[in-house]
Amino acid sequence: MSNRRSSMMSKLKNTQLRKPIDTKAREEKDNNVTITTTPDIEKLFGLDSPTRLPFSNFAESKRDQSESGQKPESPLNFVSYSPRKTPKSSKRYNGQVCCFCKDSLQLTLPGEVVLPLSCKHLCHKNCFIMLIDSQKRILPTCDICKTQTNVVDEDLLLGMVNAAPMADINESISSEDEVDSPMGAPLLSRDVSKVLVSTPTEQMVNDQLNTPPTSAHGIDYEPLLYYPNITCSSEMHPIKLNESHEISYVLNIKPPSIYNDSSPSFNPSDLKLKWEVSNYISQQLGLSKELGELILFDKMRISIDGEMWDESCLYLFSKFLLIYNGEALAGMISITNDLCSTSLIEGVLNLNLTESTLPELYIYNEFSQTITEKWEFVLGKLMDSQSPITNLFQFTSTCWLDLQYDIDVPSNLIRFNNLLLHGGDLPSFYMTKVLPSPKPLALNIVIAVPLFNKTKLSNTDYRHWLQKLLRAMRSTLSDSDKMGLIFLGIDYSRKAKAAGTFVGCVAASWDGWDNLIDDICIVPNTFSSNSQELNVALEKCAELYPFIAYKESSINKVLVLNCGDYHGETLSQFDFDTQRLSKMSVSLLRVGSHLNMFKEISSFSRYEYGNDPEIRFATPEKLSASITTLMKRMQSICLPYLSVEIEVENNITVSSIESFGVMESKESKSQRIVFRDMGPSDERNLLITMKVTDTDFEFEKIPIFNYTATWRDNKSIEKTVFAQIDQRSLQEPMESDAAKSLEAIVSGSPEKNHPHSIYYLDIPLLPPLSPSRNASFAKRQAELLIIRHLRQAIEEKNATALKACISVAYGLLRCIPANLDADDTPKGAVVDPEDCILNLMAVTKSARMDNQRYVDILVGQLERIISLFDNEPSEALDKCFDLVYSLV
Repeated sequence: MSNRRSSMMSKLKNTQLRKPIDTKAREEKDNNVTITTTPDIEKLFGLDSPTRLPFSNFAESKRDQSESGQKPESPLNFVSYSPRKTPKSSKRYNGQVCCFCKDSLQLTLPGEVVLPLSCKHLCHKNCFIMLIDSQKRILPTCDICKTQTNVVDEDLLLGMVNAAPMADINESISSEDEVDSPMGAPLLSRDVSKVLVSTPTEQMVNDQLNTPPTSAHGIDYEPLLYYPNITCSSEMHPIKLNESHEISYVLNIKPPSIYNDSSPSFNPSDLKLKWEVSNYISQQLGLSKELGELILFDKMRISIDGEMWDESCLYLFSKFLLIYNGEALAGMISITNDLCSTSLIEGVLNLNLTESTLPELYIYNEFSQTITEKWEFVLGKLMDSQSPITNLFQFTSTCWLDLQYDIDVPSNLIRFNNLLLHGGDLPSFYMTKVLPSPKPLALNIVIAVPLFNKTKLSNTDYRHWLQKLLRAMRSTLSDSDKMGLIFLGIDYSRKAKAAGTFVGCVAASWDGWDNLIDDICIVPNTFSSNSQELNVALEKCAELYPFIAYKESSINKVLVLNCGDYHGETLSQFDFDTQRLSKMSVSLLRVGSHLNMFKEISSFSRYEYGNDPEIRFATPEKLSASITTLMKRMQSICLPYLSVEIEVENNITVSSIESFGVMESKESKSQRIVFRDMGPSDERNLLITMKVTDTDFEFEKIPIFNYTATWRDNKSIEKTVFAQIDQRSLQEPMESDAAKSLEAIVSGSPEKNHPHSIYYLDIPLLPPLSPSRNASFAKRQAELLIIRHLRQAIEEKNATALKACISVAYGLLRCIPANLDADDTPKGAVVDPEDCILNLMAVTKSARMDNQRYVDILVGQLERIISLFDNEPSEALDKCFDLVYSLV
C-alpha cells in the first residue's frame, strides 16, 4: 500500500464520527480474520467480531490477474466514454429474443454469437455460458418453453464447458454480421464467489487514479435518451412504384426513450429479490435496522481530495450512507445531520458535509457515468425527505455478479452487469432502466365551463355537479401546475349573455379558488348552437393566453366542457383563427351523445395529431368518475409539442397527407405537421404520400425528402429519407380491380365503379406468399380503412360499410409481425374499452400493446358496433364516433 493511499485512508479513519447507534455484537465466524475499523465503528456495527464482506471477491480476482502477468481490464483507470461502433443487426433475428435474458437478438454485442438451441429457440452465447454449471454439467432451462436445452452443435458445447471455469468469453467467434472486435466479460467461478475472498489491505500502486481530464467523462447520451424517436417507413423494401409513381410513408413518433423503462414499479418477484438481498447484506455485515431501509448499493471510486481514488463499496440506507474500503468500514454519513448538499460536475459527485471536521467526499463510477447520476438523484430525494423507490437495475448496478451464487439472480441482471463491467458504454435500453424518469412537466390547464344547464339534471344538481367537478380537477394539480377558468354564458357583470369571462391562469393553491367556485350561479342559456359555444370559448381562451405562464417545456391544455343538445340545431359557421392558440392543445369534453362536428373540430386539429380532439362521456356521473384518470393522463404527458417540417427533393411532390383520418390530396413541396400530448407509452403514426415526377433515375437509391423535427427548448434534429426503387416497377404493371379498390380506399379516393370489390379479397395470404410488411405502415393503413368506413356508417346510419371492411382490416392487421417491446399483460386479459373512452384511447395510442391483442380489440369493437345497429342504433352511432376520435 503506497504512502499516498495510506495517508488518505488514515484521514478517513481518524475523522471524528457522530455518536454511534447501539447494536448487539455479532457472533464470531472466523477468529483468524481481523477487520480494520475505528473503535466507534466497531461498536456501532457490532464488528468487534470479525466478518467478511460479500463484494470484496471481485477486487481480489482483479489483483490476482495482475499478479499472474495478465493485463487487467482497465478497472484502475477512468473509463473513456467515447462512443463505440454500433453493432450491425441481422435481419435473420427480426422479432426474436434471447430465451434467457429476453433481450432482442438484433441488439447483440460486438463479437457476440447467437446460438440455435435444441428446443428450437435462440440465445446469446454469453448468456448460455453464464448459465452452464461447469462442474455438474447441468444444462440451463429455456425461459420460453421451460425445458432444459442444449446447443445444437455439441462440439461447441464441449468447448464452452471446458472453457467456462476460465471465464474466457473473449474468444467467442464473431458471427458473419459482426465485424467489431470482441469484448471480454468477467465471470467469477463458483468457488471464488462462495468463499467471499477478502480484499488485502496492501493493494497495488496502480489502484490509485489521477483525476482525468474533463473530456474523459461520458459521452453525450442526450440524443439517445432524451430525443423523440422518429422513424419513417415505407410499406416494403425495395419500393415498387405504382402506376401513379407514388411512394407512401408512415411517420412513426414515439416519446424519448428515457420515459420507457425507468418506472420503479415492481412485481412480487422483484420485491422478494430486493428483500432477500437486503437481508443477505445485513447478515453479512451485521448491520442494525436503525440504519433504515437499504435503498441502493454499488462499487464506486471514492476520494477525499479529488486526486487520489480508492475502490469502495457504498451502501445507501434511508438514514445513513456507509462506506466500506476492502473489509474495513471507512466511514458513515448521516443523511439528515452530516450531508449538506450534493453536486455532479463532469461525472464526479461531490458530497458537501456540514462540519469542517468531516472530509469532503468525491465519488464516481469507473464503468459508467450513468451510475453516478443515479446516486446523485437518489441522494437528492433522501435529502428532500422523500422515499425514493428503486427498481432492480437501480438497486445495484455493479454487484449482481457477486450475488449470483448465493441468491437466485435473474439472467437479465447478470447480462446487464456483464455489459457494465466491460468498461464501455451501456446500450440505451439499459440506461433507461438505470436512470430515473425526468421530473413531470408543469401543466397549464384552462377549463371552459357552461354556466347554463342543457343536461337532464335540475339547475341545483347541475350547479353542485360543476362545483364538485372543478374541485376534483383542482385537487389533482401539483405545486408547479396552474389553472384558468372560462365561464360561458355570462358577461363581466355576471348577467346571462352569449359571451364569457375568465379567471387565471394561477396556481392551484390560490386561496381565491374556493370562493370563486362557491359563487357559481346557473343562468338561462343565450347561445344558439354548440358551434357558437365553441367559438366563444376559444375566443376567451385567446384573450386569456397572454396571462398563461407558457413555456416550451410545459403542458398547455384547453378543455371545453360541452353538455347536452340544441333542438333542431343548425350548426353555425366555425370561424375562429386557430393560429391564435397555436401553442395550446384543445380538446372538447363532451357529455351526452356525439354531435357531427367533424368539420368544426378538425379545423382546430388540422395536421395536428395526438391531442384528443373530442373526449365523450355518456352522462355527467361518468365524467365525474373518470376525472382523476383524465387529469393523470394529461399530467403524464412527456412530449407536449413536436413540429415536423418536411421539404421534398426537386423531382418529388407531396401528393396527399392524412387530415383527421382522411387522405387529403395536395401538391406541394413542403408540409408542416404537429404532434401533441404524447405520454410515455404512446405512439403516433401518420401516412403521407410522395409523387415521383421524374423517373429517370441514375441510381436506384434516391433522396425523397428532408425533415426537421423541433420540440421543447428549440431542440431539433434533421434527417434525409432515401428510397431504394425497384427499377422493374417502372413498367407500370397492371393491377387487379381488387387491388385498385383497396389502394383507393386507403388513399381516401374509392373507385365508384367497384363498390363491392373488397368483399372478395383473400387476406392474409399464407406465407411465403405474403410479403413482409412494415408494422407501423400496416397498422396505420388498417386504421385509416376503419376510420373511413366508420364515417360512412355514421352518414348512412347502418352497419353495411362496417361489415364490408372488417375482414380487410383484420387481414391487414394480422400481417403485422409480433412486436418486441410489447407489454407483459396476458393475451387473454380483459381490456374493456367500453368502460371508459379513456381506456379506448389508451389502447389505440399504445406503443407497447401486443399486436395480436390490438387486432382482437379493434375487430371486437367493430363487431360490437355492428350488433348495436340492430338494437340500439343511436348508441351504435356514438360508438362509431368514439372509435373515430380514438384513431385520428
